Amino acid sequence: MRTQNFAILDEQMSYNILSHVRSLEELHRLIEKDPVSGALKAEESIVAEVQAVADKISADAKKIMAEVRGEARSAAIKLTRDAERTVEAINTNSAKVATKLFRDAEKAGSGSAKENAIAANKILKAAEKTAAELSQKAEKSISEVTEKGEEAAFKVNEVVSAATRGLADAEKDAVKKISMAGKDAVSKLSALATGKGIDAAMVKETQSAAANVIKNLAQAADNVNQETKKAFAEIQQAAIEAIDTVKTATTKATQRVHQSIEDANKKILQVTGDAIKKTVGGNEATFFNLNTLKNKQELRKR
Repeated sequence: MRTQNFAILDEQMSYNILSHVRSLEELHRLIEKDPVSGALKAEESIVAEVQAVADKISADAKKIMAEVRGEARSAAIKLTRDAERTVEAINTNSAKVATKLFRDAEKAGSGSAKENAIAANKILKAAEKTAAELSQKAEKSISEVTEKGEEAAFKVNEVVSAATRGLADAEKDAVKKISMAGKDAVSKLSALATGKGIDAAMVKETQSAAANVIKNLAQAADNVNQETKKAFAEIQQAAIEAIDTVKTATTKATQRVHQSIEDANKKILQVTGDAIKKTVGGNEATFFNLNTLKNKQELRKR
């Protein structure tokens, strides 16, 4: 899993997504012309921009959680395949050796059919037990990887939820500040309304009211922008931690499964070799070719 794949790490967008609110000439002109309606338009702009950030956070969070779960799922599939192939090799090749023991015993002059049957049965039972133990150990390790993937995705979701709440609070505060500036403009301009047109005092108060709205818009946008930076930084860190969690869990599980595979190979080869030697004798055991069994099982450890 590569961190740079996450769209959430596109810091430039997260840092600048709201900065243009303060410099929109059209919005400023509207505020200067009519502070009251301009304030309402400024509120709408803030809400729209925050929604854009929230949408991006939501989309990126889904990508992160999907990739975290996908990485864990891929690791689980690979480990399952490795274990299943080894189990198949143990069962198949042990059966071949047992069959060969039956078939070649009399030719080698190795003893009674009863002894051969006991030895063959011992090999098959050892293969069954070893395969079952391997499957159980592998399933446990694989389950741990899957669980870690879910835990990591859940933590990312928690961080996203907290960040979204922080952004929503910043939006409310921003709207409140702009709304108060708008109400102040209404109050000032209503007090000066004479019905005789616009006089110098009205122009001055209009300019003052507009400047106040613009100042509050700038402060509100800056606060929301800072909250956006914080949100993206926290989610980025959560993504990195989620990646590391799954990587660590995958590495440990892979080591455990491969060690279990190696132990299973050694065990079944030992049991098979001992059974053959006991039945046909140490010297005659060379008639039984275990290379196929060994080589095929060794491949499963790689």
